[in-house]
Amino acid sequence: MTIHHPIVLLDGADRANGLWNRVLGVIRELGYEAVSVRANETLPQAMTRVSPDVVLLGARAATLAEVRALKERESLTRVPLLVVGDAPSLDEVTEMVEAGVEDCLRERTPDGLLAARIRTAVKTKFFYDNVVRIASEESLRDPLTGLWNHRRFQDHLRIEITRAEQAQRPVSLLMIDLDRFKSINDRYGHPVGDEVIRSMAEAMKESVRT
Repeated sequence: MTIHHPIVLLDGADRANGLWNRVLGVIRELGYEAVSVRANETLPQAMTRVSPDVVLLGARAATLAEVRALKERESLTRVPLLVVGDAPSLDEVTEMVEAGVEDCLRERTPDGLLAARIRTAVKTKFFYDNVVRIASEESLRDPLTGLWNHRRFQDHLRIEITRAEQAQRPVSLLMIDLDRFKSINDRYGHPVGDEVIRSMAEAMKESVRT
């Protein structure tokens, strides 16, 4: 089993700055991995490269336009953004929060609160990822039986055919029909018919290798 260590992406980190040093210490104590944006890449490029669980933006590096641009990208919008440092004004902090920044880590913030805010941001990312994963999986399953639906079947069939062609081996497809199923619906009603289909689906799941 692979253990996932949360990744914290740093943009504009000033290691000579006292607050940033405290933040880096907190990240180490939490057991998270700190990765910096490279000199030759943009923040979106870095986010695509490392798939971070949270992004820490230096107050001087963060701009309102950059924050808004990040939140407009569907693939990046679920990643929490935290600003490190004291912004020039309260109005600027307010604008950044309205644009999508989750929190600000300021000079006066105690280490315990720094840790709590970073940890909460990571938990938020995990929660969003889990919701998206469940929703994505449910969209590929039949609501009555829980079996993969036609869309998933077609995608997987294409994969299996490609594998068979590459390995130069045959591939088989099994089609199953329930005899006289219409008579069950007509005689006992659709709820009973649904139960028959569910029972058949369970029998199939127990009888095949996945």
